[in-house]
Amino acid sequence: MSITLKKFGTALTAGLLMVSCGKTDSTTATSPSASPSADPTGAPSVVPSPATGSLAVLPPDEVFATTQTSLASIANVKATDGQSSLYPGALAVSAGLVATEVDPSTVCKTSGNPKDEESGLQGNDRAKHVAKVAYCDMAMRPDGPDTTRGGIDRLQGFLCAVRDHLTYDGVKQDITLKFTTACFSETFASMVKNEIGTDEAAANVTSYSSVSAEKGNAEYSKLIEINLSSFDLSYTIQLKQTETMLAASAILEKATDSTTGDAIAIRLETGATGSIRYEGRFANGFNDGPGTRHLRVYATGSADPVTGAFSSVGNLQYLFQDVYKDNNAKVQTVTGSPTAGYKAILQNGTNFANWETFETAPPTFCYGGGDCAGNDGLKVSKADDEKFGRSLSFGDAAAKDVTAWFKAHGPLSFESVTFAGEQ
Repeated sequence: MSITLKKFGTALTAGLLMVSCGKTDSTTATSPSASPSADPTGAPSVVPSPATGSLAVLPPDEVFATTQTSLASIANVKATDGQSSLYPGALAVSAGLVATEVDPSTVCKTSGNPKDEESGLQGNDRAKHVAKVAYCDMAMRPDGPDTTRGGIDRLQGFLCAVRDHLTYDGVKQDITLKFTTACFSETFASMVKNEIGTDEAAANVTSYSSVSAEKGNAEYSKLIEINLSSFDLSYTIQLKQTETMLAASAILEKATDSTTGDAIAIRLETGATGSIRYEGRFANGFNDGPGTRHLRVYATGSADPVTGAFSSVGNLQYLFQDVYKDNNAKVQTVTGSPTAGYKAILQNGTNFANWETFETAPPTFCYGGGDCAGNDGLKVSKADDEKFGRSLSFGDAAAKDVTAWFKAHGPLSFESVTFAGEQ
């Protein structure tokens, strides 16, 4: 039985365009010029032209494809003893160039979550599961939008679909957006057609060669607006690109209500002292309630100037928090490096807005090439730490408008991951 356009629009808002906290059956998007990668890491095959070696010339969808390559490679950089950086006890591929004994798809679901279930785990095995969560979140190109890479992937697909209409002259173009396998997987394209009876939707796209304070943040250099009026949905993306740096932020919101919506931001710097920063805030609800999800990632290492792939990781800080409809919260963190060891921590709280309700001695797990000496990990331990879960748009309780956040912040610049509402 087909469902109504209104219901499909709700589904789009909840989990198809960007990362949602629910489990929605959807899949990945690729550029028209690329086919889905056969790389075990799931790293996209779209990369900058080797002839230029410059990130500055990439089309927007390939910007996001490159950041996916970066995240996958970070997850799979090996320590000197052969341990994978994030998946405990598994040999893994480094940047898709070295033969692997364990394919991420053998330990991760197509949704991007570990195949091992958390249910029934006791003690520090619960923290060991966090290590698997972080690995799958970054290593696996998902078949759905509810992971770090899933949100990037879905945005990449929509930018792919409008690539030929990016003129950067400020002129709105009415277009027919095609949900086909040129940019979206067969599963996703089929789902759209089954639910609305066609693989096309009316949309309009406007692109700008600079960013005004009225529309975004002037620290970025380009802005793209995609509106699907039939679904009451609006995508806005701002970008900055140089030869060695990619930065972007994006919001998905109801066109008639900017106080709700999802947002992501990412910044990649290549070279011997490369880094990547990611932030994702999703307020569309999950588990049949008003749950929210907030993620923050920071990593340093050597990143290839062409592909964005990391060949080494000096420091990784990974923070993933879910807040449930009953106000319970789960905090999952991984910090460290492949050689010094990674410390994984799982911390539950009964009230996300009260730091004192979080476990004071949560399960921990150290793995990788070292003993985690001097690494205390990342956990809720003081007043104001609850702001990370409380914020609805990278801010504290008062900052509920994703558009306000979008305009207020330029490219990510934090040097460490904390529980601050904003960084």
